[in-house]
Amino acid sequence: MSVRGVAILCGLTATSALCREAESNLNQVLDLFSNVVEFKDVALTADGDRVAWSESVPEKGEAASDRTVVKIATRTDLTWNTRRVSACPETVCEERDLSWSPQANRLAFLSDAGKRHQLQLYVLDVRSGRTKKLTELSGTLADPQWSPDGKQIAFLFLEVEDAKGPLGPTARDTGVVQEVIHERRIAVVDAAGGQPRMVSPRDLFVYEYDWAPSGTSFVAAGAVGSGDDNWWVAELFTISLYVGKAQSGEARNLTPELKASASSISWIDDDLIAFGEWVDGDTGISTLKPSNGAVRGLWTGPSHIGAVRRGGSFSLSKQGTTSAVVKQSFSKPPEVYVGPPGSWTQVSHSNGDIHGVYWGASTKVRWKVDDFEEQGWLLAPDLKPGTRYPMVVIVHGGPASASTPQFQSRGCALASQGYFVFLPNPRGSFGQGEKFTRANQKDFGHGDLRDILAGVEAAVQKLPIIDRDRVGLFGWSYGGYMAMWTGTQTNRFRAAVAGAGISNWQSYYGQNRIDQWMIPYFGASVYDDPAIYARSSPINFIKQTKTPTLILQGERDAEVPAPQAYEYWHALKVLGVPTQLVIYPDEGHHFRTPENRKDLLKRMVGWFDRYLRPPPG
Repeated sequence: MSVRGVAILCGLTATSALCREAESNLNQVLDLFSNVVEFKDVALTADGDRVAWSESVPEKGEAASDRTVVKIATRTDLTWNTRRVSACPETVCEERDLSWSPQANRLAFLSDAGKRHQLQLYVLDVRSGRTKKLTELSGTLADPQWSPDGKQIAFLFLEVEDAKGPLGPTARDTGVVQEVIHERRIAVVDAAGGQPRMVSPRDLFVYEYDWAPSGTSFVAAGAVGSGDDNWWVAELFTISLYVGKAQSGEARNLTPELKASASSISWIDDDLIAFGEWVDGDTGISTLKPSNGAVRGLWTGPSHIGAVRRGGSFSLSKQGTTSAVVKQSFSKPPEVYVGPPGSWTQVSHSNGDIHGVYWGASTKVRWKVDDFEEQGWLLAPDLKPGTRYPMVVIVHGGPASASTPQFQSRGCALASQGYFVFLPNPRGSFGQGEKFTRANQKDFGHGDLRDILAGVEAAVQKLPIIDRDRVGLFGWSYGGYMAMWTGTQTNRFRAAVAGAGISNWQSYYGQNRIDQWMIPYFGASVYDDPAIYARSSPINFIKQTKTPTLILQGERDAEVPAPQAYEYWHALKVLGVPTQLVIYPDEGHHFRTPENRKDLLKRMVGWFDRYLRPPPG
């Protein structure tokens, strides 16, 4: 009997050895992911001979670990020698956000060595191993970058301690509710020490920035007003180091026909840019000549490159011939690799103890809807001859995102329990060009649902061992919305699990803290065009749903507030549709507590075990 089938029986024979075996198997998988080391960022020196990275310390117990360590690997002949560097060498702190000096002899990084949870800027002298503290600020620091001459270091500063951003748990509202806006500014400090000075305007929230080659100004992506709310309407600015004024200008699209989605950029010289990209469900690295728009692919593969802090990112040597990446796939956990793009050598071995994979191979599935050539990933369980398997569809969030080959807990947990897992990239996703990503504007839940349904049929036809009558749907955030919406439009799925889902776009507009993202998609506010929001709201079609739905929600989610979950759950209860609502205390949009993350995965697997059970006999 399969592990998944055993799990169904556990409700009846909880003391049996088979039940204990099934629970043990799932716990082993969840423990495996708890022990995966994540890489926050990676930085390569200009000469390509040293690479630094920050990696997580696996979490222990109920509290999430935000402690990270910094390591440096130095090339020696044909090998790399690795050592830890730190401002707190006798213990483990939070240390991250790495930047090499142009001369490759100093490393700037952030550390809370002086006070827990209060990051400060430090500089490491590589030769002596000594660190020097450059700041004594109260607030949130991020992203240090050296000036081109190596004499100054810029960083982002927000005068709020432990700012969690929109993904973290929001504060509870009590008393008079009011919005207090704090802008994140560019600060600069001399590399030798001194008082930091703010150089960007007081009313501009800076998301990303870089030094201009002259060292006298910056280019930055920013917006006036709330940083959490306005990222989707940010603009490009140039900011003078000495005047402190921000100016914007017209941008020119250099890749209008690119059948991919750029994810990060790095200048190699005045007429050559390297960029990371999502492409056809894979990730890649290409170069672009701004003078004529010529694009040349350097590498594309069925892997995901990019650190946690900078998805899709990589680090290049000055000549662009050597790169450092964090690379992972469905079967291999993340590690740091260095070398020419596509010809990398593994340098880190932080996840060398992660073994005993409990799932099978992955394959691409292709289909066509309207004029779009579409793609998704199909992850297999450990297959046994003569067996037919259920399938769970996982719809990614965003919606401007993509499912790429990653060592991910949700899909792999399901595959380990005997499920095929289908990860479609419908219209609105990254990876097929700008037209494809824009194709869901004013059309949420309509064209993208047709894409997903067509992808399900393509997957079933590709592998007939998938039981077409035992298919479920899971999604989080926008994927959670799709899990709610799909049940109101079709009975194709036997069960659904909706995490942080949106049940009513009209009420959601007034509840969430990031409403500016909706304007580019819906074309107007809900107050100006309520009909376009109503057209895509699950609650307006709720009487059509019969799909048993588990609803999972963070109590203090600012991006998708809990009332959205209550609204859908209440409607299903009244209509007699099987449902359950689980609210996780003190969690935001992104769960931080290890035990809550494990509980979520167990409930997800248990719900599908309950409704996607095999036929009798």
